[in-house]
Amino acid sequence: MGRLDLEYLAKNFEYKADDSRNSWRILKEDDLKGDCEDYALTALYIETGSMVKFWKELIIGSAKIKYCKSPSGGGHAILQYKGMYIDNWQRKYVDLSYLIEAGYEITGINYLWLTALIKVTKGALLK
Repeated sequence: MGRLDLEYLAKNFEYKADDSRNSWRILKEDDLKGDCEDYALTALYIETGSMVKFWKELIIGSAKIKYCKSPSGGGHAILQYKGMYIDNWQRKYVDLSYLIEAGYEITGINYLWLTALIKVTKGALLK
């Protein structure tokens, strides 16, 4: 992915709501428009550096895409990886207490890796 790293993603990401298809994507350096799931998946891909490691981390549970309520009360997705959390609002890794103090309501619901696989495949097919 060239120069795409977490700092570049944080600076250049532009929020764009999903249409009714609700597909997920790993964003590319030249197209950093997406929603919270796209940001979380892209951050994990950057961290792992390959699709094999990306899926391995999701399958074994080292990485989790978690559903939560955002500070504004809407549904939201965040990445939990190596005990830290990142999303398109914070755009940096923070700990759980930081998110709770910021007003996030962590529900304890994790998207299954199979859900991620289906939604990422759907996103690739719809592109």
